[in-house]
Amino acid sequence: MHDRNRPGKTSPRFIQDVLCYDPANPPRSGFNLLTDIPPIWQNADDYPELVAPNHCDHRYLSKPNQTRLWSENGGQGRDNIYKVSAICMLCRYHLELAITYVDSRSPKPDHLHHWVNDQTLLQGDNPSSQLRSQDQRSESYGFMCTYNGCTADLTVKFLSPYLTPKLVALLSDETVLKQRMDEAVKAFPDRLEGVSHPLPITVLATLKAYIDIALNQPERNRCVGLGNKRFTTAFGVSGTPCKELLEFVGFRLKDDANCWMPPVPVTSSSLPYKDPERIFLDDISNELLALMKQRPQHEKEAYFIDLSVEAASPQFACLLGSNNYPRMHTYPIGDQTEPHPPFYQDLGATEDMSSDLILEAYRKQIQCHPERASYYFKCLRSIGQWRGEYDGRAIARFVEQQYAEGRYADDDVPDAYRFFQLDIKDTSLTDDTIIGSFFARLQDSPDEAEPRRQLWRIGDYRRSQAIKAVAEESKPAFGRHSKDLFIVLKRVRCIKHAAGAGILGR
Repeated sequence: MHDRNRPGKTSPRFIQDVLCYDPANPPRSGFNLLTDIPPIWQNADDYPELVAPNHCDHRYLSKPNQTRLWSENGGQGRDNIYKVSAICMLCRYHLELAITYVDSRSPKPDHLHHWVNDQTLLQGDNPSSQLRSQDQRSESYGFMCTYNGCTADLTVKFLSPYLTPKLVALLSDETVLKQRMDEAVKAFPDRLEGVSHPLPITVLATLKAYIDIALNQPERNRCVGLGNKRFTTAFGVSGTPCKELLEFVGFRLKDDANCWMPPVPVTSSSLPYKDPERIFLDDISNELLALMKQRPQHEKEAYFIDLSVEAASPQFACLLGSNNYPRMHTYPIGDQTEPHPPFYQDLGATEDMSSDLILEAYRKQIQCHPERASYYFKCLRSIGQWRGEYDGRAIARFVEQQYAEGRYADDDVPDAYRFFQLDIKDTSLTDDTIIGSFFARLQDSPDEAEPRRQLWRIGDYRRSQAIKAVAEESKPAFGRHSKDLFIVLKRVRCIKHAAGAGILGR
């Protein structure tokens, strides 16, 4: 079971955090944006770094051969598992979001999922099964939806690139390519006469073509002779300079036939891929595509190839059921020159969500993480103020109603102490001292409602049943503190008498 006393995130917030999370560049604070509980915001100077300044601004593109989305026409799969696999075109990190429905009901929830971390969902999972080298890293996280009756479980997996900087240099370093081509021309002057030095994008595309043929056109997948002009131009004499790379992706040198045999994966037409070797080759193909898209524009123009791919973010939203959630009508008003505190993030919400969804996110947050209820109430109240009169109206009415029912924000507590001329930072304060100050204040208050309301907040904040009982006019509590009341009233009379007689200040 997951830890019930921790906050969660709505699907839109969760997707935003996934897009910002960079396993390769963690923040100095060590904070994990996906699983750690963010600290309570006090001020910008004391707030820790949640995302590293040098984090990758991910541009995830989908891997269609490893993606499976639910559709009205496609029906529901037998295993009730749907996923989106993607690769970042900038850092080449692989990402997989997979959602599983424990029962067989249609994966079209009547709510916006609210996800809470639950690492027990990963029991039996072997995150290192996809690793192909000691330098490669993987991370896996599990989450469950907190709505009653919802059986959706979510796993998130990150995998660092397969192609190391050393292997990438073999494919794209222009100096390395020139040296390799010069050696090939010396070895085969007649065959390679007049052949220009290959562009890095050409070498990348050549390797990608071999892999794509192995995956999609097995009838064309055959040995490549050591003297093949295209192969030699890309990988050097007999492929020897790139032997480590070729063998890593699955090529095998057949000495008896004087050729390289490309990878021969298990033949399958089913999608998404399940065979580990097909997944590996598809990942390599996508990494090569990412490297091709990173090449300068003049290379792309010289080597015409279709580099179009589909952005993964809309598919993430579709997978998690948040592609069409209600949004706010207008932009927030007021001073936008200073960044707001992270109150949307703390509620597990996003700035574009409708006020009704913000209220629902707040309810889920105090349900899952009640110990911060007063802080989340402050977050909600502030968001209502930011949104102005139109979009913030529903939130403002709700906040007013909650105040009437006894709810308070955490910044109301210091005011409650000051109401009785006490300091919340005074660690010597006892329950009896606070109750005594309350009775003293009653002597000067024509209405008991406000002192009792402020006292109740202090009692709730301190988790003191004694203070709350006095605030609620509990007879046993009154009797227990009647002696304190007598002492306090006597002191008050003495002080007033001294002030009237002019004794004070002498």
